Amino acid sequence: AKKSPDFMGYLDEEKFKKEVWHHRPITDIWNVGKGIAKRLEKYGIFDLYGVAHANERTLYREFGVNAELLIDHAKGIEPCTIADIRAYKTKTSSLSVGQILFDDYSRDDAFIVLKEMTDSLVLELVEKGLVAAGVSVAVGYADKTEKGVNKSVTFKGFTSSFKKIMGAVKDAYYGITSPSLKIRRLGVGLNNVVYEEFSTFDLFTDVAAAEKERSLYKAVVGIKGKFGKNAIIRGVSLEEKATAIKRNKMIGGHNGGEDE
Repeated sequence: AKKSPDFMGYLDEEKFKKEVWHHRPITDIWNVGKGIAKRLEKYGIFDLYGVAHANERTLYREFGVNAELLIDHAKGIEPCTIADIRAYKTKTSSLSVGQILFDDYSRDDAFIVLKEMTDSLVLELVEKGLVAAGVSVAVGYADKTEKGVNKSVTFKGFTSSFKKIMGAVKDAYYGITSPSLKIRRLGVGLNNVVYEEFSTFDLFTDVAAAEKERSLYKAVVGIKGKFGKNAIIRGVSLEEKATAIKRNKMIGGHNGGEDE
């Protein structure tokens, strides 16, 4: 449409099959990220023609309910009507965690806890097969006369990388907090989360490294699920001011004696 003199584009079923069906790479197609492309490759599918002619049962087994969108897309079907578009209200999904500290913490000591919180969120992200487009950090001071501070950061693309997310959390945290004030409340959230199949990476993402890190986190999720939350922890949780081990033992606010 941008190249047309009247800025109007036209696409019917015949043109769709001729010009879009066989286009490669499939990641050029809207809403088809590298995660989906890689999973389709297992079945020898590299374009929308392959999707349109694949066994739908196989696609549903691989992608679950999300297969419906992919199949409709490959067949040129758009179930959304103009009325649906006009009635649409933006919705975003997020994961978040907050914590009231056991005591008044210095800025550096509170960051230890924030790192633990971020780690737990990334584990939840990986466990649910999600990736995030941004992160938010919120801090409340012990002195109630001081106003709390917060900041959000948007990534270029989606990620579940602890290294990338933690880097953004650290920059945001130290950018908004005062070194002279004690901290009592912390919050961190992962914003605009989507299923990993429907995500896209920015041009600077090391996909192989990202998948390696994700596989490592999946292994950690499995260990924690089988042997308890304290079965495997980061070294930071052994710091004096860390809270993760203690909180992992609590059930409804009381010490449950788990994972001594």
